[in-house]
Amino acid sequence: MGDTAEPVDDILTDTFDDTPEAFESYVESLTIAEPSVRDVRWLKACVSLAPIFSTCTRRQYAAFIISANGRVVGFGYNGSPPGQAHCNEGACPRAFSDVPHGSPYDSGEGRCIAVHAEANALLFSDTTARHGATLYVNGAPCPDCAKLIAGSGVARVVHLADDLTADNRLEAMGIEVVQLTSDALA
Repeated sequence: MGDTAEPVDDILTDTFDDTPEAFESYVESLTIAEPSVRDVRWLKACVSLAPIFSTCTRRQYAAFIISANGRVVGFGYNGSPPGQAHCNEGACPRAFSDVPHGSPYDSGEGRCIAVHAEANALLFSDTTARHGATLYVNGAPCPDCAKLIAGSGVARVVHLADDLTADNRLEAMGIEVVQLTSDALA
């Protein structure tokens, strides 16, 4: 079969030269959109609902996917897969380790058992309703979630800036990004 799609990892690798100057030039060329009242409202909802729904003991995230016509088409929070013990029930290997925030999630003592908020929102949403949608999340998407978002039909991500703020991988994959500080939510 003639699969001509370029893998996401290749896009990320081929987007920049290997020089810091090329990367800095690319970042400076990005146009970061201004948040709308709707952006602030949905991000506040993520911030408010994350501690209620998330079962992670380290960080609480919630995500909404809002269609182009303003309807909720997906909601997710970070927590264990259905039927599995949750982190806040003592099942989290990461919670009992000294690994720093932002360290690799998929192996070793820092292995994360949770499905991330963005992934859950994508899993539990209609694929056709996501096209052109905006994903809101109260933290920067991790590299794995960025790949999922890029392949999902979501056109825009609005997230709260935190100490794990993502690099430009979403922009490099053609996703518009709006990053807000907590001051913008006040």
